[in-house]
Amino acid sequence: MDKFDFCNLNVGIIGIARSGIAVAKKLKNLKANVFLSDSNVAEKIKNNYICFNEKYSFNKFNEEFEVEYGQNSDKLLAMDLLIVSPGVPLTAPVIVKAKEKGLAIWSEIEFAYRLTNKKTKIIAVTGSNGKSTTVSLINHILLDNGYDSVLAGNIGYAYSGFDIENRHDFIVLELSSFQLDLIDSFKPDVAVLLNITPDHLNRYNTFEDYALSKFNIMKNISDIDNESFVVLNAEDRMVLKMLKTVKENLYISDQKIKYFSTKSSDSFIEGDYLVLSNYNSNKLKINTKSFPLLGEHNKLNMLAAILAVEPFIKNEKELIDSLKTFKPLEHRLEIVDVLNKREDNNIRFINDSKATNTDSVRYALNSFNPDKKQVHLLIGGSDKGEDYSTLLPYIEKYVKKIYLIGETIPKMNQTFIRFNDIEIFSANNKDAGKLKFEEAIRTAFNNAVSDDVILLSPACASFDWFDNFEDRGNQFKNIVIKIKNEQLIK
Repeated sequence: MDKFDFCNLNVGIIGIARSGIAVAKKLKNLKANVFLSDSNVAEKIKNNYICFNEKYSFNKFNEEFEVEYGQNSDKLLAMDLLIVSPGVPLTAPVIVKAKEKGLAIWSEIEFAYRLTNKKTKIIAVTGSNGKSTTVSLINHILLDNGYDSVLAGNIGYAYSGFDIENRHDFIVLELSSFQLDLIDSFKPDVAVLLNITPDHLNRYNTFEDYALSKFNIMKNISDIDNESFVVLNAEDRMVLKMLKTVKENLYISDQKIKYFSTKSSDSFIEGDYLVLSNYNSNKLKINTKSFPLLGEHNKLNMLAAILAVEPFIKNEKELIDSLKTFKPLEHRLEIVDVLNKREDNNIRFINDSKATNTDSVRYALNSFNPDKKQVHLLIGGSDKGEDYSTLLPYIEKYVKKIYLIGETIPKMNQTFIRFNDIEIFSANNKDAGKLKFEEAIRTAFNNAVSDDVILLSPACASFDWFDNFEDRGNQFKNIVIKIKNEQLIK
C-alpha cells in the first residue's frame, strides 16, 4: 500500500453524498485543503449530510468546507487529486477533462484503503446480486466468533467514515461496480465475486464493460500474497467468460481461487444441504432447513460467505451456530407480516424492495412453490435499461397476478402483455405515485386468498416515486401495518 502525504494537498471531492462527506472529514484531519463540488443544487442534497454516526447541519458543513453546488467548475482541474463519489458517472465533463489533463482520480474506496492499518484484513464482496446479504453474513460470523470486524462500503456507512487508521481484525466491504471503477492500489485479502448479471446498463457502454469493473476487485491480488485468495461462482456464465478474458492480466493462479456453485464444484448445494468437500481439510455438510434465509440464491450466498471466512473459523460447530442466528436483511425477501382477512385465511406480505434488477426478482420468485402459484407481484419503478422479458417464464410459473407501478409501466405492460392478469397503477409525480402504491397494495390484499403472497419485488430502481429503495420498502411496510390495524378494528 503506497504511503501518501495529504498535508497541504489540494483535494477536490466530486459528489456530496455520504462517501464524499466522510472523505472531507477525514481529509480535514489530515490537514489537506478540501474543495467539494456537486452538480445538484443545494436544496436537492440537503439530506445527504450524514457521515458515520453523525449528522451535520447543512449550514455548519458549508462554513467548515469550501463547497459549490449546481455545477462542477473548472476549479476542480486545479486540484492535485480528485476523489469521485460512486454516484457520479465517469462521463461527467469535468472528469473527462481531468483525465485528459492527467490528474490523479480515485474512488473513495482507494482513498480509504491507503489510510487503512496494514495489519487489518480486508474481505471485499461484489456482484450484481446478494452483496448485502453476503457481507452482512460474513460480518456476523466474524463478530459471533470474537473478532473485531467493521462492515462498510456500499452498505451502511462509508469506508472512510470509520477509524480505519487503527487496527481492526477485519473490515468487510460491500463494493458496487461504481466503487471499483477508480481503484488503483486497492487489494483485499479475500475478494468475493458472487455473480454478474445485466445491471446499470444506463451507465456502462456494454454488459462486458460492467463485468470488467466487477473484476477490478481482484486485479491487485497476486500469488506472492501468501494468505490472499478469491471466491468465485463456478457456474455464472459471465463470471467464467470474463475470467478467461482478464486472466492474462491477473497475477493469480487457479490455486488462489475457491469455487462455489449449485452442483458442480467443491462447494455446492445438495437439497437442503450445503456441502463443502474440503473445509479446513474436512468434508462438511450443513443442513439449512431451519435457517432463516429463504431461497436457493441465499444458499449460494451462504457458501460464498463460508469460503470467505474458512481460514479464520476453524470450529465447524461455531460456524453453523453463527449461520443459524443470522437474520435476513431489511428489504431483502423480508417477511413483513401475515395478515388474516378472516379465519384460516393467511396472506403473507414480503418486502423485497432491494430487488432493483431482473435477476433479483428471478431469485425471489424461485423462493416460492410453483405448484401453488400464489404470488401477487408488485413490480416497476425507474428504468435501468434491462430486458424485462427475461422474467416472463418465472412470472408465468409463479405469479397469480401482476400489479404494475412506476415509470416503467408502459414498457412492462408491453413486455408482459401475454400474461393475462395485469393491473396498472400509474401516476404523474411522486405524491400521486405514493397514493397509487398504496392502492396497488390494498388491491392485491383484496384479491388475495388463503396462503397467497403479496410480494414487492420491483426489478427497478426507486427514484421515480421514492427517495431510495429503503424508502420504498419502508412505505410498503407502513401500509401493511395500516391495513393490519384496520383489520383488527373490524
